[in-house]
Amino acid sequence: MKDLQVTLQMLAELIRRSSLEEFIQDNGILIACFVNQAVTYYQKQDIPVQLVIDFYELVTSLSIAKQKILIDNIDIRLSTIKVEARDDELPF
Repeated sequence: MKDLQVTLQMLAELIRRSSLEEFIQDNGILIACFVNQAVTYYQKQDIPVQLVIDFYELVTSLSIAKQKILIDNIDIRLSTIKVEARDDELPF
């Protein structure tokens, strides 16, 4: 999990870069706001930009303590997702 301020900065940048779009164009950028490692994900999942804006506004409206609780809860939920190591990514 990233530092809270880094997460918020990355979300703000994603929102800025997606401001003329209806849907997030690269889900990997959104995932990278919360996860520090390479992951595989469904690229065809349309995520409305407004949903990300609403989430960002919710988080930034909270006190720092409540922001930390919210982000920690997201981190806990993400940590329950089964992770499969891939051997085919060896550099040789």
